[in-house]
Amino acid sequence: MINQIAKILSRSEWQKVSIRENNEPLVEMKETDRLKIGLVSKQYQPFFCVRKTIAEKLYKVSEVLPERINLVLIEGYRTLKSQQESWDRKFQKLKEENPRWTEEQIEQQVRLVVAKPNLLANHHCGGAIDVTLAYSDGTLLDCGTPYPSEAMSADWYKKFQMFSDEITDEQKVNRTILRDAMETENFVWYPGEWWHYCWGDRMWAVYSNQTECFYGPAYLPIPFVKFLKREEINATPIQECGEPLVDIPVTERILHRQGDGTKWLVAKLRKSVLEMLIQAGNMLPNGYKFVIMSAYIPVSMQQKVWDRKLEKLRVEHSDWSEKKLLEEVPKYAARPTKGAPHNTGGSVDVIVLDQNGNELDMGSPFGGVGKPAHTRFEELTEAQIQNRQLLYWTMTNAGFINTNPFEWWHYAFGDRAYASYKGEAFAIYDGIEE
Repeated sequence: MINQIAKILSRSEWQKVSIRENNEPLVEMKETDRLKIGLVSKQYQPFFCVRKTIAEKLYKVSEVLPERINLVLIEGYRTLKSQQESWDRKFQKLKEENPRWTEEQIEQQVRLVVAKPNLLANHHCGGAIDVTLAYSDGTLLDCGTPYPSEAMSADWYKKFQMFSDEITDEQKVNRTILRDAMETENFVWYPGEWWHYCWGDRMWAVYSNQTECFYGPAYLPIPFVKFLKREEINATPIQECGEPLVDIPVTERILHRQGDGTKWLVAKLRKSVLEMLIQAGNMLPNGYKFVIMSAYIPVSMQQKVWDRKLEKLRVEHSDWSEKKLLEEVPKYAARPTKGAPHNTGGSVDVIVLDQNGNELDMGSPFGGVGKPAHTRFEELTEAQIQNRQLLYWTMTNAGFINTNPFEWWHYAFGDRAYASYKGEAFAIYDGIEE
């Protein structure tokens, strides 16, 4: 049994916990006779995914509850995007209602009902769950407060606390039923929120007197995307917005490729694309960095890229006909024409370095060809899959789209491919020749 700390601790305690990520995947929870999903509504569509061990533990918890009482999963994994949207809605609501409040005062109140978006936030690591109880007919047990929403005021805060003095004896008993069942699987509960439990993440370590945990940021599986043929993409009209190309600076989060590869890098992007890239860099784990492998490419350089890729395929597939080779090249290199993805300044190719400066293992090298380079290639280790998910969701949450599903490193915004995959009426970036 875990030695649970019952008082609310300072957030600074989280920083003392080291993470030894075990790369356990997220899995989707399935409803059973004793575990119910979706009985509590939220303002956004919650995910019912958790780390694999968490799922196994929740099923076991549901079986030890008293007869005719079921476990209810309110939410498990939460994306940073969902967390940010919840935070922003509550922040804006309080700002409108209290125009004299400072930003700090507003944030203090928001924190009482919405967790601040953070890469290491509990729900984003896959080890935290929000749960309650329901009778077999679906009626929720009265635990003293509704599950919180952004519409609720901070006045509810004292009742949210696990051992609140402002709830009835019956409500205390119901919380005890839930807590006792969760503790059979060594879940830790957060003293400030009766519904919040966790295992394996930083909060679990903090409230169980441990210095290490094994769940860092987790990412959902990369969704399937149908590959669009170049003819479909080229049919998308362009309304050039006139946004300029700007230099990509070297920062703490963004580096330029080095060595022989520098001859393939023109370190420029459209202004908005650079801003999005900086935003994505800020969402990487502490110490991680992007390395820009390719950005804006003039047509003359794109011709060299095309020729290089064609020759690489010719060597690797000596049995292919010239026709077959020319059919395959567009999967890995755009045709050297004005308006090609990199020629617009809207596309960028990136790799990721960890806190020690080592390139994350994606299971396929940058610039590789064939199935291992495909973004959703699955014959990889759990660590390689999570590395690809980290890159995919970091870029996607910043607004990019992986517009070439045959290249895990390629992301874009504003060009024809982006507009086609996004379903927008037109692209805003045409080709540029400086």
